[in-house]
Amino acid sequence: MDIARLNVRVTIQRRENSSDALGNRRSEWADVMSCHATVSAESGQQQRDEGIDTTDATDIAFTVRWCKAIQNIDNTGWRVLFEGRAFDVTGVDHLGFTHKALKLLCTRSDR
Repeated sequence: MDIARLNVRVTIQRRENSSDALGNRRSEWADVMSCHATVSAESGQQQRDEGIDTTDATDIAFTVRWCKAIQNIDNTGWRVLFEGRAFDVTGVDHLGFTHKALKLLCTRSDR
């Protein structure tokens, strides 16, 4: 892995469920780690039609160094914050399971 290519700062978050004093369930995003990443594979498709509404569907990939904090990352309940925007993790490439890097395949979040 070429360390010089890790040229952007991202924050990786995980959805955590909690309950308040009345027992109501709430879902909140908690920071897991902030690290440098390589951004790649941004698609040209910026919008998808979903019925009447048109939504932003930017696909992007972030490659980060492997660490124990994100070793169990999957495509449910994780997101990446980059330049003030949230990207939901839709896939994870372990790059040969060498424990050197992870590629997070993401889609722009509508939230």
